[in-house]
Amino acid sequence: MKRGKLQFYKRPLIAGVITEMEALKLELIEKADILELRIDMFDIKEMENIEEIISRAKTLDKPLLATIRSEREGGKRFIDDDTRYELFKKSIPFVDIIDIEISSEALFERLRPLIAEENRLLIGSYHNFNETPEDPVIEEIFLRAKKKGSDIVKIAVTANDREDLIRMASFTIRHRNDNIITISMGEPGKASRLLFPVLGSMITYAALTDSSAPGQFSVDEAVRLFKVLGL
Repeated sequence: MKRGKLQFYKRPLIAGVITEMEALKLELIEKADILELRIDMFDIKEMENIEEIISRAKTLDKPLLATIRSEREGGKRFIDDDTRYELFKKSIPFVDIIDIEISSEALFERLRPLIAEENRLLIGSYHNFNETPEDPVIEEIFLRAKKKGSDIVKIAVTANDREDLIRMASFTIRHRNDNIITISMGEPGKASRLLFPVLGSMITYAALTDSSAPGQFSVDEAVRLFKVLGL
């Protein structure tokens, strides 16, 4: 899954989220299309051996997505940007996609050339665990991520009511050909994890062990429901 090959798959993907070593067991990951390594959720000893862990994940013959989420956008712990840079740098040669928040501006700019040099895909992401911003704000976030050089734009916001879900559904439809990932988190937005892939979102995230975001299905649930929807 290299740069310029974003239409490699003809349907949306189910990303199994790996938050701990236990999730690397084959019986857990075999149903996922792609694996997301949430490195910020690993324990400290695991982070010290990140290359070994990613090498092990690579043997599972699944495309790999790596992120080290900042604490302000849902990361499990505070990791300073210099440490995140080194962890990302170690990860890039082994994975297919790197996800960096566009709010981590300096880190994004430092890593973008390295990601391009290795011919990997870059997700520019935005996470809001409080609300769904107004439509012009969401459009501005999308444009900012594109201008920064993101191959894929991920926007994950919190739905506080049905109207928030509908607004993000409309955004997804408008940008369905623009390489986007959209999620409405929380109970009012739970349907988005199935609805938005139907409307044009490229990936839905599902838990292998512990959930990494509000409203997330398990991989088993996501696979079953995708089949019901014909995805």
